Amino acid sequence: MQDRDERLMRLAAEALQIPAAQREIFLRAACLQDQDLYSEVTEMVEWEERMGGFMRDPLVGLIDLEALDRPFKPGQVISERFEVLREVGHGGMGVVYEAYDRKREQRIAIKCAKLGYERLSPELRGALKVRHPNICLVNEIHTASTDLGELDFLTMEFLDGETLLSRLSRGKLEFHEALRLARNLCAGLAEAHRSGVLHRDLKPANVILTPGKAKESRAVITDFGLAADQEGNTDLIGGTPSYMAPELKQNGQTSPASDVYALGVILYEMVTGQKPFPDAAANNGNAPAAAPGKLVKHLPRFWNDAILPCLATRPERRPSAEQTLALLDRKPLYRRPWVAAAALVFLAAGALSGPQIYEYLRPPDISLAILPVHGAGELQGIGEGVLHGVTERLSRVSKGKPKFLLIPLATAQNKNVNSLEQAASLLHATHVLQLELHRDGNRVAVEAAVVDLKSQAHVRDYSGSFSEADLGDLPGGLTGAITASLHLKHKAAPESISLDAAAAYNAGRNYLREGRYSFDQAIAQFQKAAQQDAHSPLPQAGLVEAYVSKYRVQNDSQALEQAAVHLQKAEILAPDSSSVRLAAAWLNIFQNKNAQAREDCSRALELDPGNAQAWMLCGYLYDVEGNDNKALEYFHKAIALDPTYYRPYQFLGGYYLIRSQFAEAEAQYRKEVEYALNDMDGLSDLGSVLTEQGKYTEAAGILRKALSIKATPANLNDLGATLAFMGRDAEALPYFQRAAALEVSNYRYQINIGDVERRLGNRGASKTAYRKGLSVTSNHLKVNANSYQARAYMAYTQARLGQKVNARLEIAQAMQSPDKDKQILLCAILTYEALGDREQALKLVGQIPAAMKITIEHHSDLAGLRKDLRYDK
Repeated sequence: MQDRDERLMRLAAEALQIPAAQREIFLRAACLQDQDLYSEVTEMVEWEERMGGFMRDPLVGLIDLEALDRPFKPGQVISERFEVLREVGHGGMGVVYEAYDRKREQRIAIKCAKLGYERLSPELRGALKVRHPNICLVNEIHTASTDLGELDFLTMEFLDGETLLSRLSRGKLEFHEALRLARNLCAGLAEAHRSGVLHRDLKPANVILTPGKAKESRAVITDFGLAADQEGNTDLIGGTPSYMAPELKQNGQTSPASDVYALGVILYEMVTGQKPFPDAAANNGNAPAAAPGKLVKHLPRFWNDAILPCLATRPERRPSAEQTLALLDRKPLYRRPWVAAAALVFLAAGALSGPQIYEYLRPPDISLAILPVHGAGELQGIGEGVLHGVTERLSRVSKGKPKFLLIPLATAQNKNVNSLEQAASLLHATHVLQLELHRDGNRVAVEAAVVDLKSQAHVRDYSGSFSEADLGDLPGGLTGAITASLHLKHKAAPESISLDAAAAYNAGRNYLREGRYSFDQAIAQFQKAAQQDAHSPLPQAGLVEAYVSKYRVQNDSQALEQAAVHLQKAEILAPDSSSVRLAAAWLNIFQNKNAQAREDCSRALELDPGNAQAWMLCGYLYDVEGNDNKALEYFHKAIALDPTYYRPYQFLGGYYLIRSQFAEAEAQYRKEVEYALNDMDGLSDLGSVLTEQGKYTEAAGILRKALSIKATPANLNDLGATLAFMGRDAEALPYFQRAAALEVSNYRYQINIGDVERRLGNRGASKTAYRKGLSVTSNHLKVNANSYQARAYMAYTQARLGQKVNARLEIAQAMQSPDKDKQILLCAILTYEALGDREQALKLVGQIPAAMKITIEHHSDLAGLRKDLRYDK
């Protein structure tokens, strides 16, 4: 009983040193599943707060917490530019002010985070690049100096009007109003997703209805990524369950599909006046929603067709926001009087069946108008020639879905159509191609855009600089921009390269097939091929992949910059080729743009279904999303298509490894070793998985072989770890030291040095290594605050340095990871053991998978834990 009382006092004291917004996370993790302990500690903390803080510095009681939640005041001028006029709203994590921007001389809104939620999420930074009339325009991120330190805040478009939540409180919307606003929401969300930005908390409270032309309100989506706390979590979890997709309640994995689910709930509410699942807590995603048409009499059928797929339980079965918009835009067949007359003619002739008549007569999904060249002057003739070339290429677009109608340049010229408005009203176009040419010295600068006429958003931009001799590449580049952005089917022409350049290009591809460490040789060959054939996109796409490999090996940000330069060159030539889309996918993956990478891979598969690399990358992206079945299906398809290509085995091995299916991972890595020539990655992968299974002697031999090919930090560290598991710390130490010298930015290497020095009795050297590890980990978290694994390592290091309160806080936050992978669990067990909290460590041991027990059984620092009578072997 005395031990429990001491633990209560210790936890309460530690909790009181933590900001209030973070206490619940800390205490729930520290108490694990002991609800009684959590309740007692929480009660003690609340009592201490009410009594004025006997356990803390009494000055804490003098802080004005309300003032901390309101960092700015009316009348205040921020950054000598923004005059705060009034507070207009606040939520759990942020506060919004109306302000006047003295520089731009206009009203704006300012939004900043409350205390405890200072960091701006990645989604928010992404939202800065989205420009659309149905998305609140975010201008800039600013930093102001306050009494609390540096504070980030946003300036954005000021929107007059009420929220959709307020409007829905008065009941469902009338048909025309609902349709107009639904189209607004779909168009805005589609544009965000095209830009790789997720909302994460879409709900009526985040939609403003602002007056537009003819007194019709316009729906504007706000708060992209704004509701994020210091760990990047949104108030979605526990805040708005009615709009949460089923997968979010299970594992918290946000995606475009989870946004679409929320969109479906909102549309359902708009037309029926009620939510599809009134009891959101009870709904587990298995019970289908009643069709809106069953709740509202005479509701057009397209509402059912648009809304119900959005509410599908499985995310992969939901449409995109763009597809939902297309359904809402489509006019019912019975409203087209000419259809009935034409159908009678065809039926009388017996020429077509009913479905064929419908397909023949239905209007196109996409009508693209080619507008006259703008600003060309003396280049007018060249520009028209380019557009005629585009027209000729688009005429070969395959029939099917989406149904496509091309309105050629001659039609626009005959009707004197030059503007977007004229294209919509006179040509009934849904999209246009705009082209602008002008002189830039002795070159021709090209600016083009595919524009959606309904939203007037740029679906895709195209720009480049050409010599007149190279303008022959422009029609193909523009055609690819159109087919890619509108997802048009077309017969993919063989990706060709001149005979002179083919040998160098194939040599570069062969170097990449040997393994990622041959990137320098691959780059040299691709550069040679690009010089020999400047009109083929293939060498440029190869350079993208080679520079991405260089980045993976050397962690050199300049390599990614070079990859981006070559991708731009490739996309000028042929943006809709499978090789270029795959190159874009590789780059986007390493720029953390997985949504865009997924779109690139999917397009590559549409163009070339037999491309093994496209299947492999799609499988990887499914794996990242947590879609296990799809990931396995795509990995195996890639292997079947190209069984001698090492990479699919590497990806599939990684899939099994992260799930602690070590025997399966070993089988794949042995295949990787077989086919990855002159590359030690396969050896490293195989050595690591052998270590996981306790096959230390074979693992050490494999890893030494890898080092004989190339001494990389990862290989050196892996061999050191294997030797440490064998109890050979003195032999392991130099390998850890060499790894740390080669890669000073890797915190794990310094921490491993600290562990070995401590076990060897070198206390001073151990402390020095731990401090270096802590410094490197802190720097890593400044760049990537949402790295749960780095936070777990930080907690362990703090525990070893005696920083007990910080260690408990950090490990509690690390344990909020939706994955709780092996390294996080192991770090947590080691952290609690280092803190002397054997009870917590033992509870976590009970949560680890059986395959991970080998690591516990052989870890030198857990010998005492294993001897504890409560340890279940």
